[in-house]
This record gives sequence, C-alpha cells and structure tokens, in this order.
Amino acid sequence: LTFTKAVADSLAMASRSRSGGFRVSLGTIPNYAKEVEGVELDGVREGSLAEKSGLRAGDIIVQFGSRPIRNIYDYTEAIRETKPGDSVEIIVKRGSERLTIRVDFPSKVQ
Repeated sequence: LTFTKAVADSLAMASRSRSGGFRVSLGTIPNYAKEVEGVELDGVREGSLAEKSGLRAGDIIVQFGSRPIRNIYDYTEAIRETKPGDSVEIIVKRGSERLTIRVDFPSKVQ
C-alpha cells in the first residue's frame, strides 16, 4: 500500500523534471489493483484539475491525447510527456458510455 500511495502522490504532485522544466499535475487517483484495459480511477483529488475537468471515480481512461492507454505505465508516460499549457482530450469509459473530456493544463504550475 505504501508503494501505491507513493505512485499516486507522484502523479498528483507537480515537480521539477530532470531538465529543469515543470511537470503537470492532473490529480487522479488510479486503482492499481483492478486489471482492466486502461486505467480505472478510484477517485480524483478535491479541487484538482481532474475534478474541475469532470473526471470522477469509476472512469476508465483509455486514451490520453493521441496515446492509447492500456495500463498504468502508458498513463504515467502520457502525463510525463504533457507540458504546462497543453490541452489534451482524454477518452474515458463511464459505464456503457465513452466520453471525451478536454483538459487544459495551466501554463504555470501552481
């Protein structure tokens, strides 16, 4: 559980990359135990960009921009490659629906 929390925290927090630039923060809480095609969310952090954009617990992220998301590794890489100021369309499965959610990352990390 400590490893899971550490990974969730690393996805949720903005930090400096090795190149000195900033990484973006979405604020999702992935479910690491459930095996699905994509990444199922256990929740989103209150007040986060994920919450403001309309992502919610139970959503399964299957695409992040042009990148298909098959697992947590795809998802982590997609977030790592996203830069402040980028706009990304995220496709999620929500129940029997497929929804496209647009996320506009702020140009400055707050």
